[in-house]
Amino acid sequence: MGREVACLSERCQEGVARRSSSSLKHPRHYRSSRQRKRSSRLVATNHNINDVDWLQSLSEDIAWIKGDPIQEISQQLNQNRRAGKATRELHIVAHGSDGEIKLGDTFLTKQYLEESSQLLQGWELKAIYLWSCEAGLNTGLTTTLAELTKAEVYSSKGIIDQEKPNIASKKARIASLRALIGQEQLQNWSNNLNANVNGLQVELFDGINPDPTMTLSPLLSRWHHQLRAWAVSGQLLDAARAALELKSNTQSTDLCDLIAELAEGNTSQLPAVELLKEAAMPGAAGAYAASTGTIYLNRDWLRTANDSQIQAVLTEEFGHHLDAQFNAKDTKGDEGKIFAQLLNDKTSNKNASLSNDHGYIRVGDDNIR
Repeated sequence: MGREVACLSERCQEGVARRSSSSLKHPRHYRSSRQRKRSSRLVATNHNINDVDWLQSLSEDIAWIKGDPIQEISQQLNQNRRAGKATRELHIVAHGSDGEIKLGDTFLTKQYLEESSQLLQGWELKAIYLWSCEAGLNTGLTTTLAELTKAEVYSSKGIIDQEKPNIASKKARIASLRALIGQEQLQNWSNNLNANVNGLQVELFDGINPDPTMTLSPLLSRWHHQLRAWAVSGQLLDAARAALELKSNTQSTDLCDLIAELAEGNTSQLPAVELLKEAAMPGAAGAYAASTGTIYLNRDWLRTANDSQIQAVLTEEFGHHLDAQFNAKDTKGDEGKIFAQLLNDKTSNKNASLSNDHGYIRVGDDNIR
């Protein structure tokens, strides 16, 4: 079967969908070794951010966030320390509105920050700049971020654009976007960082979970912990080889490298996870699209699902992700379901290996087949 579809995990236990394989390419920023050593700033932004072309001109390290933002930022900060770079400033660039900021697959909320307090306390930053419109209206977010990181937090209660490029801290210190991107880039920038204009509300919120109290962070943390345990025990490798029918040494070597990273607690190579409305994926609990490298979960199903059900769906869709990564053609049958069953010590169902794992979901204005 062609991999033109997103793989779906259905509540009725029947396989559905997967989309064609094409990896998302992130912008790369080429800098001299002298520039890298000199950099004390880290910029974190969404991997799919629109209308912020000046990001391409920055000399700073940029973390293109797809999944859990605090985990991914922490990994980049640790990487900088190992390279001998002392990062003192974090600049978060994201569209926002009315105090809501979505970075990666998560809305930044007071609850989410508190659940990630241990990681935040290890950031060792002097200042955090929230380049996101109306972020300052969320005082719970800015206060908690400052308390946990011990950093001075800058934000704005209004629009951030060419004419209003400033944000401020509680100490009344002012920071200008001009200092980050330069006068020429600011003058040429005709957009802003508001999520509710120029169609950006669709980009950030349509289809994706609009409820900031529902955070994926705790769910993903538990799933990551389970994946690491399977990686350490060897179960993950055995299940992947069997479900994906891997035969070549190259496939096995690449898979072993990924699993070795998971065993060390490095989750940066895992697919992003996002929430969709019930209407976008009717009858399905989860889906994977190889074209976006993303696992999608049904928001309405998630509200009533228990932890083991959620872990099972995530694992099944991860199996589809691995198939897209390591096989040129879609493995016959529902390899994701077989993969999850093997890891959960269940006998692989012969019917599952013969079932059709294809169907449709809707992401934004696009139908994914």
